[in-house]
Amino acid sequence: MPAVPCLYDTRKLAIQGYPFRVLSAKTLPVPNRSEVEMLYLLEDEIQDIVENALSEFSKLHTLGLDFNRLTRVRKSWFTGLVKLNFLTLSNNRIAQIDAGCFEQLKSLLNLNLEHNLLRAVDPVWFAGRVYLSFLFLGYNKAVVVDVTHNGFRDFSCLGNIGGWIYNRLTHVKQSWFTGLKELGVLTLSNNRIDQIDPGCFVDMKRLFKLNLQHNQLQRIDSA
Repeated sequence: MPAVPCLYDTRKLAIQGYPFRVLSAKTLPVPNRSEVEMLYLLEDEIQDIVENALSEFSKLHTLGLDFNRLTRVRKSWFTGLVKLNFLTLSNNRIAQIDAGCFEQLKSLLNLNLEHNLLRAVDPVWFAGRVYLSFLFLGYNKAVVVDVTHNGFRDFSCLGNIGGWIYNRLTHVKQSWFTGLKELGVLTLSNNRIDQIDPGCFVDMKRLFKLNLQHNQLQRIDSA
């Protein structure tokens, strides 16, 4: 097996440009896994991850799987990652996410799904993720066109939907934002929005920044 290009200092590990393809505990050459707190596997041609491949990283609080070839996010990938705060899966080919995928990640605060192939946002992905604070869904290859009814209803602590840009949203619906009482930042720029439901943002008492630039709105109803 060729040498794995990496940066490693016990608590932080980065591996870039190694062709894992299918990531498993056996193919990931990391000693003292229980001591690693930050793990970045970037541009490693990862197409899938074997169940429990990461389960021994019990102290992991940051996981980066950006710039790979993932098409589906599986619930089994995250077994044992109870301390994970930051998960970034940007710049893959993700079109499917398992129901309850992030349910085991009890400490997850920041989730980045930008630059993928998602077509809609489904609440079943996020079952049990009450404390998620930052969610980034922008640049999904101009594919995201809708959000399932009450898609964010469980996110009572969500404070920032900061990357919902460059998709294909046309109609902003009031039902998307049910329960988002802590939301402070909402970015919906660079879509195709030409309609916003009356009273769409009225329940978001903490909203201080709303970006609707570069859409197709003719007017905004004050109601």
